[in-house]
Amino acid sequence: MPDLILLITMILIGGLIGYLTNKVAVKMLFRPHQKVGIGFLSIQGVLPKRKKVLAVSVGKMVEEALLNSDDIYQALFSKANQEKFKVLLKTTLTTRIERMIPSMFRGFLVEDVETMVNRYIDKEGDQLMASIMKHIKETTQEDLNIHAIVEDKILALDLDAFEKMIKDLTKKELRHIEYIGLILGLMIGLFQFFFTRLL
Repeated sequence: MPDLILLITMILIGGLIGYLTNKVAVKMLFRPHQKVGIGFLSIQGVLPKRKKVLAVSVGKMVEEALLNSDDIYQALFSKANQEKFKVLLKTTLTTRIERMIPSMFRGFLVEDVETMVNRYIDKEGDQLMASIMKHIKETTQEDLNIHAIVEDKILALDLDAFEKMIKDLTKKELRHIEYIGLILGLMIGLFQFFFTRLL
């Protein structure tokens, strides 16, 4: 009976130590936010300390593997969006031209403004859209730096928001690490019991 109590005690203590050790390790990924001096040692959470490096890495990864400026232009100027732009162009041009031409002169036109505008856009719309897209791409290419945008967004986060973002992304994985510590601790407690019995 004493052996059974010792076995259970050692397993529980091992599990508790393993769980708490990993829980503290996970906590120290984020805390302390600022560098804290302890004698000749200084401690700071790994992620706050390496926030800049992480921001650069995430920015590079997003741009190279997930989303780049060409992807944005392709989505923005998809065939469906081009058709929407043409409809908007027809409506806007018709309204603007009708405002410019006094109503007394509209009777001299061969056909109404809307018909003329629609015919022009239907005929020249694709070429017009291609020209607009080319101009937008040429003038915004330097500003649309995904790597720099992502990096700046991460660096702009305060450390609490940064911690929350990382935790939200890795909540299950961090909890998994804590449980692995518990399981390993239980196994070590079991091993220690049998090891002490062999001595």
